[in-house]
Amino acid sequence: MTVLSDLLQKVREGLDEPVPIVWSDTELLHYLQSGVALLWKLAVKTNPDMIARCDVVTVLKDEGSVKLPYEPLKLLFAKREMDNRELTFVSFSSLPVSGQGAPLYCSLTGRDMLRFSPVASEDTGLVVYGVPQPPVLALEDESPFPYVADELLVDWALVKAYNRDEAIPQMEMQYVQQHKTDLDMLFELRDPQVLTGQGPWVV
Repeated sequence: MTVLSDLLQKVREGLDEPVPIVWSDTELLHYLQSGVALLWKLAVKTNPDMIARCDVVTVLKDEGSVKLPYEPLKLLFAKREMDNRELTFVSFSSLPVSGQGAPLYCSLTGRDMLRFSPVASEDTGLVVYGVPQPPVLALEDESPFPYVADELLVDWALVKAYNRDEAIPQMEMQYVQQHKTDLDMLFELRDPQVLTGQGPWVV
């Protein structure tokens, strides 16, 4: 993964700057950040596992909610740690009102609160797998995407720098169409690589 300061330098090298201070580092960093947010949004739609995280949270006995360690952009699943039973996501208004037991249903409320039903009858571990909000990055931070995304981020920053006043949705649409092949490669769902060697193999 590449440090953003290196990406910013590549953006500067790609700019035709008659005056060196036409674009400040702050402005170009903002454009790189918006590129990260765009790729993040596309990853959520096509390959959320690329940016998802897995956490185990403990639901205390007699509790009907638990605070997550981050603000999720999208929750992919939640399951009970003890038996691997996946909870059913429902809207908060549809969350069944019931007594105590092992949680079966859950709903995300507010920014980071997971509510569930029934209320936990004992301390229960929940495995929560979801996509956090796009990170806010500084120059010394690394890009959250692999190296193959570097040129995509640089190209987006260049487009933004030259088209400051253009409508964002139109820019995004044109950018995605222009870079479709590279984006497909970035977000391609890949099977685990097959390891070669000598058996016997356990299936």
